[in-house]
Amino acid sequence: MIFHDDNRYDGLAGRFFCPNKQILLLSGDGSFGFTITELEAALRQKLPFVAVVANDMCWGIVTVGQRKFCGEDGVIASKTSEIHFDKVADAFGANGIKIEDPRELRKAILEGFSSTRPTIINVPICVAGPFL
Repeated sequence: MIFHDDNRYDGLAGRFFCPNKQILLLSGDGSFGFTITELEAALRQKLPFVAVVANDMCWGIVTVGQRKFCGEDGVIASKTSEIHFDKVADAFGANGIKIEDPRELRKAILEGFSSTRPTIINVPICVAGPFL
């Protein structure tokens, strides 16, 4: 099952309600950051899933709108510093993976599916990459 939403609650719910299916969550860095502490709940309840985090170091939905209406000079207060979601996952006791090459994604996802813990795959992308 693949989930794409603004938080990881769908990953936890997917695992809970579909215990025999692989759960893949697709998320941006901003939305993933809203509920990062849910990793603790997933670990405590033994609800593994794989999350691919597209990390463009900005609030993508805001940045896209600012660029559209104001140009690059109009992008204000929507960029963030780099968050190493792979290292955050490791700190929680989950699996953290960072990939730099898109060809590594399949292997990382399969590695996550074979784990008994949540796996967070941090994927750096260009700013607002999927939208432009």
